[in-house]
Amino acid sequence: MKVIEDVNLSYAWARAVRTALDRRGEIVPLIVSVTGTFDNGMAPTDPALETKLHAMLRAENAKLSIDTVANTLFPQSLWNPEQPRQAFFDRFLRLWPKIRKSNPYGHYFHRLITLGDSDVCGGNQLEFIIDTYSEREGIRRSVLQAATMNSCSAVGFRASQQRLANAASTAILGINRAAANRSAANSSGS
Repeated sequence: MKVIEDVNLSYAWARAVRTALDRRGEIVPLIVSVTGTFDNGMAPTDPALETKLHAMLRAENAKLSIDTVANTLFPQSLWNPEQPRQAFFDRFLRLWPKIRKSNPYGHYFHRLITLGDSDVCGGNQLEFIIDTYSEREGIRRSVLQAATMNSCSAVGFRASQQRLANAASTAILGINRAAANRSAANSSGS
């Protein structure tokens, strides 16, 4: 398992890309956690580094861009913060057949809001995380993680709240507050 933590979104993803290139293949599971202070819900970024990452993605595949990849995690163009989040989820699911055709490899956001045959928030992990975070104080961080692999339907069992909370081993989305690896990453030139 590889965990990458940073206070800057660009630096975190640059380290993820470097790790993938160094290993020349899949990193399973890979957890990228952006911590720290966000400005209006947006993580700090480095525009110069994003330009380099964008050029690298385009060189690898002309159809790829930072925005294209980011939209598989969170389709921001479909989100209206003035509307209830359920409207956002419904809009995405209504457009899913068209979105799916444009990306046959899958879409992380779809997996995050449709965890198969689940009795926890109708399979919507994001709804579960938001509800849990909003309703309780002092919760363990593992509850604030989501799986992008639909293991529940793959093995044919129904998810419970505890199973969902324990999905940390396959999590890509980690909501953390600690940045313990920051100094180690900076000293290695990442």
